[in-house]
Amino acid sequence: MPRINSFFLSPQDWSQENFCLSGEESYHLLRVLRAQEGQVIRLFNGQGQEGTFKIKKICGKKVFLEPLSQFTHPQPTPKVYLALAWQRASKRDIILEKSVELKVWKIIFWPGQFSPPCPQQIKKSWLSKLIAAAKQSQNPWLPQIEFQPSLEQLIKKYQRIPQKIFFWEKERDNLLLDLELQKEILVTIGPEGGFAHEEVNLLQTKNFEPVSLGDSILRIETAVILGVGGIYLKHLQDVKNSPHNYPDYDQNQVQSFITQAKHCSQAGNKQQ
Repeated sequence: MPRINSFFLSPQDWSQENFCLSGEESYHLLRVLRAQEGQVIRLFNGQGQEGTFKIKKICGKKVFLEPLSQFTHPQPTPKVYLALAWQRASKRDIILEKSVELKVWKIIFWPGQFSPPCPQQIKKSWLSKLIAAAKQSQNPWLPQIEFQPSLEQLIKKYQRIPQKIFFWEKERDNLLLDLELQKEILVTIGPEGGFAHEEVNLLQTKNFEPVSLGDSILRIETAVILGVGGIYLKHLQDVKNSPHNYPDYDQNQVQSFITQAKHCSQAGNKQQ
C-alpha cells in the first residue's frame, strides 16, 4: 500500500473545526501532486499531532480539509537536547535533516572557541528543511532551535538535565554504548576544530561526562549521526529488553488510528 502524502500545518492553524492548507503546502498539493477533492492526505503540526484528512474543497490557492482521524503522540523518550557548536553553513542542512530523523528534541547552537562567527538568528529555510525531513521520516515532532550566547550560558540554562555528556576524541574508555540512558540527555558537540582546552575543563567541572565515539577524528555531521544515532538505537534496545521502563502508547488508540488510516488510504487510491 503506498504511503499517504504528508503535509505540515502549523500548531497555530491546527483547529478542531476548520483545517485549511495554504502557501507552499497547498502549492505542492495542487500544482505538483495535482490533488483533487475527495483525496486523502496525512497532516501533522510538528508538536505531536497528526491525522488523516480528506480534501473537502479547493478554493483558488486554499485547500479545505475534513478530518477523518486524529492522533496525539506522546513526547519522545529520551528527550535529546543536541548542543552543537556553530559550524559552517555547508554542514547545516544534513545536521538539521538527521536531527529530525533521529528524533532530537531540541537543537541548541552555541559559539565554540574555534567556531566561525555565529549569527544568533533562525532562518526560515531551516524550518523548511526540518519539515521536509519530518515528512520523509514520519516524525510528528519538529525539534526546536535556539541559540545560546556562550558555553557558560548553555551550561547554566540546562543544568537541570540529569544526564549531560560531550563527545571528545581524547576519551578512550567511556564508550557511547556503555551509557545508561536517562529520560533527558544533553549531548554537546564541539566545532570542527574540536573543543578548546578551557571548554573541556569547564564541561568536566560542571559534571559533563566525556564520551568516546571511537578513535577517529570525525566531522561534525558524522559525530551527530553516529552519536545521536547510537543513542536512538540504544534506547530501542533498552525498550526491547525492558519495555515497562518507558511510557507506552495507548494501544487501542494507536490501532484505531492505523485502521482508519488504511481505510482512508484505500478510499483515496480508488478515487485517483
